[in-house]
Amino acid sequence: MKDRLRRVLSILLERDGFVPVSEVASLAGAGVRTVFRDIQELEYRLRDRNVSVEKRRSLGVRLTGDVEALRRSPGIPLPRGSLPGRLSGLGSRDRQLALLAYLARERRVVKLSEAATLFFVSDSCVSGDLKDLDSFLETRLPRVFLERQRGVGVCLSGTPWDLRMAALHALSLLIPTQELIQYVLGIGSRERLGETLALLGYGFDRDLLAKAISNAESRLGYRLSWRDLGLLFLYLSGILQDAARAALPPEADIPPAVPAAIAGSLLEELGYRREGESELLAMFLSALEPGEIRETNRCHPDIDRAVSSFLAALEREKAPLYAFDSSLYHALRVGLSALVYKKLLGLPPSASPVTEDTAASAGSLAEPIESILAPIVAAVFGVETEARELVSIGLTVRSAEETLAGERRRLRVVVSCFEGIFLAQFISTLLASHFPEITVVSALSCDRVSDDWVASQGIDLVVTTFPIGLATAPEYTVAVPFDSSSFRAGIAPVIARIASEGRPASRRETGGSGDASAAGGLPAAGDQADEAVDTAMKILSGFTWRSEAGAEGQRTALIARLVCGSDRKAARVLREDLERREALGEVILEDSGIRLYHCRSRAVKEPRVGVIGRCCYIVAPERTDGEALKALSRISEALIENADLAAAILRGGEGAVKRQLFSILAKGLLTSPRGS
Repeated sequence: MKDRLRRVLSILLERDGFVPVSEVASLAGAGVRTVFRDIQELEYRLRDRNVSVEKRRSLGVRLTGDVEALRRSPGIPLPRGSLPGRLSGLGSRDRQLALLAYLARERRVVKLSEAATLFFVSDSCVSGDLKDLDSFLETRLPRVFLERQRGVGVCLSGTPWDLRMAALHALSLLIPTQELIQYVLGIGSRERLGETLALLGYGFDRDLLAKAISNAESRLGYRLSWRDLGLLFLYLSGILQDAARAALPPEADIPPAVPAAIAGSLLEELGYRREGESELLAMFLSALEPGEIRETNRCHPDIDRAVSSFLAALEREKAPLYAFDSSLYHALRVGLSALVYKKLLGLPPSASPVTEDTAASAGSLAEPIESILAPIVAAVFGVETEARELVSIGLTVRSAEETLAGERRRLRVVVSCFEGIFLAQFISTLLASHFPEITVVSALSCDRVSDDWVASQGIDLVVTTFPIGLATAPEYTVAVPFDSSSFRAGIAPVIARIASEGRPASRRETGGSGDASAAGGLPAAGDQADEAVDTAMKILSGFTWRSEAGAEGQRTALIARLVCGSDRKAARVLREDLERREALGEVILEDSGIRLYHCRSRAVKEPRVGVIGRCCYIVAPERTDGEALKALSRISEALIENADLAAAILRGGEGAVKRQLFSILAKGLLTSPRGS
């Protein structure tokens, strides 16, 4: 807290009655307008201590509430920067979403000055945000309203359940799903995201919550898709600090698919006990999409009737059905059940994982999906659906593969999608339909694909929308939103290259204990394939991470020790080469502020890359060409242009940076024609 604000607080603590603002300004050595702004900020900071600032025209201001406890606090009673205290720098859209989440959490009249202080904007700016929120609520959340009290403030009106859903809609749009999942799973450093959630009233022990959710998944019998895992984390963060008792609308007669006992165990682990919450949480868990299709998936009790009616209607329409495999019926049950529960409960809808062109290209089944399924869902469950909400169901139908007979496929592929199991199934179908030289072994959620699993299954290629960083098999990263035409065009040469390399049979096919890494690495074309793979793997295996960079004058020595190890002579030569390069001028990347050290040196035999604190180093042999030069060039370009790599260096950890490097090298090897 700034010194002037401390002085204003001390002045008010010394007086029991009203103090004219002009007198406070004189004693604090500031102008009256400045002190008025300080009093607004003081009011915001004191609210958690049950102290408020009372203002009366012609009398002045005074502290009210638990003032004695504030006086008894040792030293300065307010925190000195444990949290930023404000959410400054948000764009208008994000600020409006954050304001909606804040109002949904507070459930009281909030003064415009309080909101202005929180977001570090003017009162008039907050008024403009509230007007935009009126339109947002009318479109997205028609049962929630903003109520303005002239001269007092604004509050959010609706049932406790609707307010929870309003907060969930706002937070799911405000926080990118990938960042939220990285925060939940503890990947990299996301303190700023945790601080933002805490300031909005959704702060909680992340590790305790993540562990409780993981245990709940074990009781469910399956893992949740990452997007819906994030929704569950936000929902629990909200109710754990919610004093209001919520209930579904009286007209909502919804049978849960998940037993209340599972929800109750989850709440018990979190130390939360309130009558009726287990039943509500069971409903919420019923709406969450699984990250895998298993026999244990829990579905709405009326879902079988709807799916049977849907398939029968497709046949009556003479839609060109595929020879459905045995898993299609259950996949339709799982996808439709999650969609129905989300609609019934008012949860945020899943974002469409494909482009409109791809949805339209799902074959002649695309049009019948909406015209056939929407009336069935309305009749069975009483909810209205739109075409964009049925995309995942269309992908599930499309994922029914043609019966494969005769020829045994050479290449084994697994598909893994961050966006959900249904996009993974659709991609599997495209691969099976257009590339007869491959077998799609499975479609899984990202966290299910590990080096051990890939090795045990003899996988030749992993197709994923989220770089996993595997050592035992190459990865092809798919762009999202997904477009089938560009996907087929991009992956065709990759599959052709792998096939032309004549990979040895997998351990599963030979029945032996062969080296799983024989089919691994990054695919490259032509005679330079092995060199490209070796270069990429050497850079990744030689990567070094240190959280501290040390004093600036000692960094070249530190880099030399990290690269050369115990070879003191080589370390001395490398340090001298680095310092000669530094004498020409330091390199600081403009957008990120990352300090870059780089040079060529006879002291090293292989290219080396590493991070120390907020600095990055790239060291190459004196004579560097071919694949090594291309790989280092891609990394250099990414340091300047790739915001994700910069963010991983500045706020992440060793794993986050290595994943970004892997993605950069993989994309280069998979998409760049060799020799270009």
